[in-house]
Amino acid sequence: MNLLLTNPALDDAILQTKKRLHDSRLEHLRGTARSRAIAHADKEYQRHHQVQSNLQAISTIIDQFFCSYDALPLKRYIRSSISMYINTNQYHNAEHVLQMMLDSAHLMKNHGILLSSEEGRGQLKRSLIAGMNHDRGNGRHPDLVPGRDEAAAVRELLQDIQQSRLEEDCQSPHLLRTLNDDDIIQVCGSILGTV
Repeated sequence: MNLLLTNPALDDAILQTKKRLHDSRLEHLRGTARSRAIAHADKEYQRHHQVQSNLQAISTIIDQFFCSYDALPLKRYIRSSISMYINTNQYHNAEHVLQMMLDSAHLMKNHGILLSSEEGRGQLKRSLIAGMNHDRGNGRHPDLVPGRDEAAAVRELLQDIQQSRLEEDCQSPHLLRTLNDDDIIQVCGSILGTV
């Protein structure tokens, strides 16, 4: 069963994603300001010692448990996803996200999950993806309606997964394209569980 093709709500999300892809061409014209904001955030994060330290620690964990073929897309995804957390002064920033990802990996190790096993690596990958996306799009202050921020983060992640599957460039496999339906359910469930 292919979860992304048989669920009516997701089919609607796919149609909306296609429309957004069309609209994104128009948005590209307006994207210069956002690109500048992302570049500014990247510059800020490069100067931020804790962000760089956490990135290095996560990279070390990934290198420890994944072969280079699997590690590289995961590290690229994490590095490129930091730009989702543009405002370096808000609580929901890259430092918070990376620290949560590190804490998740340490909890898994400390609770006896064998990260060197195939199952353990799968859990670690899902945990890192959920951690990277759990506060996606949040502003300076959380939404007052419990769960709304998390639901929005899941919607955006599902759109990215669908987009990765629609991309024709298969020369460099996108990390999200490798997620199966069970992975998607677990990642989304983890994000929704942060309410």
